[in-house]
Amino acid sequence: MDAAGRALAAHPAVHGVIALTGPANLSAAVWLRDLEDLHTFITWDLAPLSITSIDTVLVGRAVKRPGHAPAGQ
Repeated sequence: MDAAGRALAAHPAVHGVIALTGPANLSAAVWLRDLEDLHTFITWDLAPLSITSIDTVLVGRAVKRPGHAPAGQ
Protein backbone atom coordinates (compact mmCIF):
# COMPACT_ATOMS: atom_id res chain seq x y z
CA MET A 1 0.00 0.00 0.00
CA ASP A 2 2.83 2.41 0.81
CA ALA A 3 4.47 1.87 -2.58
CA ALA A 4 1.18 2.37 -4.42
CA GLY A 5 0.42 5.52 -2.43
CA ARG A 6 3.85 6.99 -3.13
CA ALA A 7 3.61 6.13 -6.84
CA LEU A 8 0.21 7.79 -7.02
CA ALA A 9 1.46 10.87 -5.18
CA ALA A 10 4.28 11.26 -7.71
CA HIS A 11 1.87 11.28 -10.69
CA PRO A 12 1.30 14.81 -12.08
CA ALA A 13 -2.50 14.37 -12.31
CA VAL A 14 -2.81 13.33 -8.66
CA HIS A 15 -3.41 16.21 -6.25
CA GLY A 16 -3.71 14.23 -3.04
CA VAL A 17 -3.49 10.69 -1.70
CA ILE A 18 -4.66 9.53 1.73
CA ALA A 19 -4.57 6.17 3.49
CA LEU A 20 -7.93 4.99 4.82
CA THR A 21 -9.46 2.34 7.01
CA GLY A 22 -12.45 0.32 5.86
CA PRO A 23 -13.15 -1.23 2.46
CA ALA A 24 -10.71 1.10 0.64
CA ASN A 25 -7.06 1.47 1.59
CA LEU A 26 -6.22 4.55 -0.46
CA SER A 27 -8.11 7.54 -1.82
CA ALA A 28 -6.67 9.80 -4.49
CA ALA A 29 -7.87 13.14 -5.84
CA VAL A 30 -7.11 13.13 -9.54
CA TRP A 31 -7.75 15.98 -11.98
CA LEU A 32 -8.11 14.79 -15.57
CA ARG A 33 -9.43 16.48 -18.73
CA ASP A 34 -11.98 13.89 -19.81
CA LEU A 35 -13.13 10.28 -19.64
CA GLU A 36 -10.49 9.20 -22.15
CA ASP A 37 -7.79 10.50 -19.80
CA LEU A 38 -9.51 8.68 -16.92
CA HIS A 39 -9.44 5.44 -18.90
CA THR A 40 -5.76 5.94 -19.72
CA PHE A 41 -4.95 6.71 -16.08
CA ILE A 42 -6.72 3.57 -14.83
CA THR A 43 -5.32 1.32 -17.56
CA TRP A 44 -1.72 2.50 -17.75
CA ASP A 45 -0.99 4.14 -14.41
CA LEU A 46 -3.02 2.22 -11.84
CA ALA A 47 -2.91 -1.32 -13.26
CA PRO A 48 0.89 -1.73 -12.86
CA LEU A 49 0.56 -0.84 -9.15
CA SER A 50 -1.28 -4.13 -8.44
CA ILE A 51 -4.42 -2.23 -7.43
CA THR A 52 -7.21 -4.79 -7.42
CA SER A 53 -10.30 -2.58 -7.09
CA ILE A 54 -11.12 0.95 -8.22
CA ASP A 55 -14.17 3.09 -7.48
CA THR A 56 -14.44 6.36 -9.35
CA VAL A 57 -16.49 9.41 -8.48
CA LEU A 58 -16.86 12.17 -11.05
CA VAL A 59 -17.15 15.62 -9.50
CA GLY A 60 -19.28 18.00 -11.53
CA ARG A 61 -18.64 21.05 -9.38
CA ALA A 62 -16.52 21.61 -6.30
CA VAL A 63 -18.10 23.85 -3.67
CA LYS A 64 -14.86 24.12 -1.72
CA ARG A 65 -11.39 22.75 -2.39
CA PRO A 66 -8.48 22.68 0.07
CA GLY A 67 -6.78 26.06 0.21
CA HIS A 68 -9.59 27.89 -1.63
CA ALA A 69 -12.60 29.92 -0.54
CA PRO A 70 -16.01 28.32 -1.16
CA ALA A 71 -17.37 28.86 -4.69
CA GLY A 72 -19.29 32.11 -5.11
CA GLN A 73 -17.33 34.07 -2.50
